[in-house]
Amino acid sequence: MLPWLIILSFGLNHTSNYLEGIKLARKAILSIEISSEIDKLVYELQKERGLSAGAIDRSSNKNLMQLQKQRRKTDQRIERTLEFIERIELTQLQLNSIANQEVINDVLNEIFLSIEMLSQTRRNIDDYESHGYFAFYSQLNEQLLRLISQVHVHLENNEQNRNSIDFLNLLKLQEKSGQERGALNALLNTKKLYASQLQQVISYGNAQTQLINDLFSISNSHHQLWLQRQLNSDSNQQVIIIRDLLNERLRRAEQLAQLEREIGYGGLIHDFKNYVLRGEVNYFNSFLTRLSSSQNYLKIFNGIANLTDDEKHAVDIIGQTLSRYHQHILLAKMSRDKGRHAEQIDDEIRIDDSQAVAAIKQLQQNDVGIDTVQWWQLSSLRIDEFRAISNHIRSEMQYLAKNEEQKAIDSLVLYVTTFILIFITTLYFSFLVVRRIVAKIKYISTAMTTMEVEHKFNQPLQVRGNDEITDMVIAFNQMLVERNKSEGEQKISAAVFKYASEAIMITNANNKIETVNPAFCHISGYSVEEVLGRSPNILNSGKHDNHFYQKMWQSLEQDNSWQGEIWNKRKNGEIYPEFLAISVVRDQDKKPLQYISLFSDITKHKKYEEDIWLQANYDSLTGLPNRDLCLERLHNKLNEELTGDSDVALLFIDLDRFKFVNDTWGHSSGDELLKLAAIRLRNCIREKDTVARFGGDEFVVLLIGLSNRFAIERVVKNILTSLSMPFHLAGNNEAVVSASIGVTVGPDDGNSVELLLKNADTAMYQAKAAGRNTYQFFTKSMNESVSRRMHIEQALRQAIKQQEFVLHYQPVVSLSNGKIIGAEALIRWQHPSKGLIYPDHFIEVAE
Repeated sequence: MLPWLIILSFGLNHTSNYLEGIKLARKAILSIEISSEIDKLVYELQKERGLSAGAIDRSSNKNLMQLQKQRRKTDQRIERTLEFIERIELTQLQLNSIANQEVINDVLNEIFLSIEMLSQTRRNIDDYESHGYFAFYSQLNEQLLRLISQVHVHLENNEQNRNSIDFLNLLKLQEKSGQERGALNALLNTKKLYASQLQQVISYGNAQTQLINDLFSISNSHHQLWLQRQLNSDSNQQVIIIRDLLNERLRRAEQLAQLEREIGYGGLIHDFKNYVLRGEVNYFNSFLTRLSSSQNYLKIFNGIANLTDDEKHAVDIIGQTLSRYHQHILLAKMSRDKGRHAEQIDDEIRIDDSQAVAAIKQLQQNDVGIDTVQWWQLSSLRIDEFRAISNHIRSEMQYLAKNEEQKAIDSLVLYVTTFILIFITTLYFSFLVVRRIVAKIKYISTAMTTMEVEHKFNQPLQVRGNDEITDMVIAFNQMLVERNKSEGEQKISAAVFKYASEAIMITNANNKIETVNPAFCHISGYSVEEVLGRSPNILNSGKHDNHFYQKMWQSLEQDNSWQGEIWNKRKNGEIYPEFLAISVVRDQDKKPLQYISLFSDITKHKKYEEDIWLQANYDSLTGLPNRDLCLERLHNKLNEELTGDSDVALLFIDLDRFKFVNDTWGHSSGDELLKLAAIRLRNCIREKDTVARFGGDEFVVLLIGLSNRFAIERVVKNILTSLSMPFHLAGNNEAVVSASIGVTVGPDDGNSVELLLKNADTAMYQAKAAGRNTYQFFTKSMNESVSRRMHIEQALRQAIKQQEFVLHYQPVVSLSNGKIIGAEALIRWQHPSKGLIYPDHFIEVAE
């Protein structure tokens, strides 16, 4: 039921959205009607403002009659507008416009207040009180235009929104045109022309230019085309000509105002009179400065185009008057220099400037050459042309708004019709689906009940289809398969747990034993009942310190596992090695649930490893360390030497005449002798020293911590004495051998294993060369001798290849008769660089 309510709610929500679209389009149409009514009122107020400006200074009957007629039109339009506002209840109407209702009501109140003040403003105009009337009309129009902009309804149609902006800008353009019309109409009806009046009129024209530029930058293209046609019209071109004329009149008025300031009160005439009466030099200098400025302004004014003959004559009069003032002030200066009185000077140089004053007034007369009636008709025609464009745009806006309304209505009808059809169709098919689903669910329920009663979990459900229930049945069948598989795996796991050769122990989070397998009982000697609930430390052998177990627990915490060799204790107290692997089982919060331990007894394995190690590191005949172990110990000791520990002495021992024993009594006797020699060597050294068999009849002794030569010699002599004593062998055989010993001391003679071994071997050969049964300490000269010998050996091999050996024959003479009875062949070495080398230098090496 809930899904249908959701679908229905969804449909109603969309229907509501379409209805809102219709309402919004209708409000947009209403806002356009409001704008149209207000625009008509603004149009009438603009004309009344312009006619009031023309009638304020020239109260001719014709102007007054036009003004009264326009006032009646304005009143009629005000009455219709107020009736329209009251009829649509604009103050209460929710337009969803760009401004909220509170702002719109504030503007309406301002408009109502201004309309009430309109009667008083008209009376002031009738009483020729011109102050503020123009601004009043402009303010009222500004309020009405602001209301038009605020009642605009924003639509999703971008073209409509652009039309609205163009419409508002055109209304502003019409208002500025109306202000220009009224202000210039007032100016044309005044007797005296002021620069400020011209500036105000020109500012309205500049504002229109700015609005036109804005329209060309943002308005629609066809609106720009309409506007361009108006700008190219005769009425607009004539207005531009009038503006140029006004700009020229403004320049004339500004120059004339500057000239009047330089000549009039506080200017040139003032300085002239003060100098005549007071004679102060500063007034004279000020006069000359102002005279120059006045002549410059007069020159500029005289250069303005379109001056009439009377105006040119007036300019000449002013120029002549300035020249007379200049001449007379120079005469006054000369009279001052002669010491004449001010009264005499004033009487003599007095100037009549009435003609100059009259000339200035003549130039100030308001005659801009524009007919008032012609201007009113021309500017009104231009405003009407702008108004025609705004009316076109308003018609477009009305068309688009009505089109939006019709589109919204059509969309609503289409949506409602489609929704109803879809809803009914969906409801029908849903009924069929629900009935099918209920049948499937009933079948599944019956089948599951049968499984529960008969405990037959190997019969899958039979459901066809391609829906969620079918997927559920497939998942259920897969679950049955997994269940059967899991049961099989559980049986396998139970069998593995029971019959595994490795011990298995499971503890809880508190490290208390929960279960063990039979292999655990077999290895540890404990029964299941004896260990359940107890801590695994009952197996602790005591051979590991706390640091070992701390590292184990740290690994379990970080890596969830630990494995390694450990010594544990059986129930009977026997300590044995085992290989232990522990895994941690954690819950969803990463907290330990169980610890699973697997271990096996590796006693036999350890014994096997030990045997292998002995075979790899000890001589099978003598039981002494072999060459590899000896060199390893020497290497380790040398590393200690690098850290500043004691020295080490290396003795290289070779048995003399050992080959004779083998050749005489056989290898078994030789092996027996080697065993006895090993025993004697062990007896000659300390426990921390090492004696090793290197192979054959060679032995090496490492004396740890001995660096004193005499102490080393004492041990060496003891070894020589021990080995020189007779060896009693099997078969009542007695063998007498001796030893040649080479001695080297580390690190003095070398800091590497290879170097020490080589040096000891060299010293041993020197001992043999010295007659055997003796010892030699290694010296650097031995290396030189060995190097020389090796060099000779290499050279001899090269000499054989190069056939450098030659034979010299020495005759053998019989002493009895003095005859040569033979010859002795003597070999000589013809060296390519050293010349002839005699045999005593190489024969020993060659042999």
